[in-house]
Amino acid sequence: MTSVFEQLLHLRRSKTFTPFVIVLKDGRRVEVKRRLQFAFHEDRILVVDPRDVSDIFPTAEVDHIETPQPVN
Repeated sequence: MTSVFEQLLHLRRSKTFTPFVIVLKDGRRVEVKRRLQFAFHEDRILVVDPRDVSDIFPTAEVDHIETPQPVN
């Protein structure tokens, strides 16, 4: 199984950006619609939405990442 960090790295590096949703263990869904809308490190993820509201959470709180296609 691929780690959350590795999945995010793959999504960031892909030639064509594909929007995705980060689903947290508490059920929250965080949409990422632009490549530069998110930043991450091995233990934290930051997502800024179009209204400049930011959400930061530990990678350990991520249940899974939903994409239109599987992330390798």
